[in-house]
Amino acid sequence: MEALYRNVRLPEQKLLNFSLAHCEPNAIEALLHSRSLLQTKILYFELSELMEEIGDPLDSDDLTTTGQISKTTRTILSSVSDVGWWTDTLHWVRPLHKPTNQNEEQSTGTSHKELEFHYHPFYETIQEKLAKEKGNTDSEKTENNSTHISELLLQTQKLAEERAEGSIEEPATEVLIQLADDCFLKDTALALAYLLALPESTNAYECFEKLPNSALTLQLASYYYALQVHSLLSPQVQDTQASLYLHPPEHVVDHVINSIRGRVETGDDVKFLASHLKRYHTQLADFAQARLLQGLGRGVDIGRFTQDEEYKRETILGLTMSVDDQIFETAVALAERYDISKWEMFMSHLEWLFTDSELSTKQLQDRVSERQIMTTLLAQPEK
Repeated sequence: MEALYRNVRLPEQKLLNFSLAHCEPNAIEALLHSRSLLQTKILYFELSELMEEIGDPLDSDDLTTTGQISKTTRTILSSVSDVGWWTDTLHWVRPLHKPTNQNEEQSTGTSHKELEFHYHPFYETIQEKLAKEKGNTDSEKTENNSTHISELLLQTQKLAEERAEGSIEEPATEVLIQLADDCFLKDTALALAYLLALPESTNAYECFEKLPNSALTLQLASYYYALQVHSLLSPQVQDTQASLYLHPPEHVVDHVINSIRGRVETGDDVKFLASHLKRYHTQLADFAQARLLQGLGRGVDIGRFTQDEEYKRETILGLTMSVDDQIFETAVALAERYDISKWEMFMSHLEWLFTDSELSTKQLQDRVSERQIMTTLLAQPEK
């Protein structure tokens, strides 16, 4: 049906395109307006088709009644002149993306290993390990239709802006965030592009917080906020800004962090974005440290170590409960990084030595002497 409608409208599209190529200059504006309206009508028809297709399999929890779908369809198709219709449409588009009971566990329980950088199928010839979507056919079809609806809404909104020449510009925040949510596990680069297109970069926080805590999530968030901070601090030539994307993301992040370090004269927007950049960058460093500790066989929960300060402190102190020199040195280094006092570290180690280490008296004396534990503890007797 959709293809048939497009074919019916095809001669009209060709005629408008031909007219634009050969008309008088004073007729261009009217022809552009007509072509925009025609494209909008085609998009409306596609939306109505998708709404009818998605409406049947959904439960009452997703959309209240099938009648509401039909009502919304008629409203959309009769509101060609209403440039703000798409903002109301979001109220019924959002529930379509809610996971069903059948695949809720799969969609919300993504492990760290599963969350990888996903590529568009176009790149499968050069990418050996192309990430594939998982799930049953029905759920994939519903998700794809829902994503397509968001894409149609975005196209329609941009056409409305074009016809109004910017005077009735409506923010596409909700649609862009929804598209980014949909694309993170299909085409990660495209998802990041949707976030970069947000009218207000502060809205991206909602999207990043929904993603599972993983190295990729933290890297993407750090890179996103680094790009936004740089664009505010250096809004010079367009070519200069474009060249920024040619550098490796980690270099961009390090460069921006070094640029804002110690910088006082910044606006509220820069301070807000910089705070998120530092937060995600710190969490990424914590994530790497947790991976290191996990490699030592200490049973560290990476997610908790990244986000829970008390758990992080207890984990580092727990590392002192070992006679393995490598583990102990790692604990000391982490204590310095996270501002845990050396006195507290040595006190925890000494307590463990006397209670659970099962070392002989001579071995205890030698270890305390080698580590200068008593010297450090006696330097602050008030503790």
